[in-house]
Amino acid sequence: MKRSANIKKLVSILLSVVFGLLIINRAVYIHSHTLDNGLTYTHAHPFQDSGSEDPVNPVNPGHSHTGNEYVLLDQVFNLLVLIVSIFVILNVIRTAIRRFIPEAFFSKLLSNHNYTLRGPPCVC
Repeated sequence: MKRSANIKKLVSILLSVVFGLLIINRAVYIHSHTLDNGLTYTHAHPFQDSGSEDPVNPVNPGHSHTGNEYVLLDQVFNLLVLIVSIFVILNVIRTAIRRFIPEAFFSKLLSNHNYTLRGPPCVC
């Protein structure tokens, strides 16, 4: 039981650090690219700033992406948002269940078997 609690605490701390770093990354390195077809992709990742004044289309010849990279950056960010959302929703459901359904209901539900120390019958 104590090991399970330690693992949960460790996972909670690690997820908090990872998502804190993602928030900092998004705040510091957010930038946009306008494609030839007019679509604008906004994403965040570390890059060397060229000092351009235009925040939407930075003139940085060393910083460009292929179409596949735009899709990958978008999917990675969306996947992380989805994972966080699932954890939050599951935690809300778990909290609601524990708050509104008495613990006695679960103990009766899970322990309706009557186990004894007697061994199985022997066929002789």
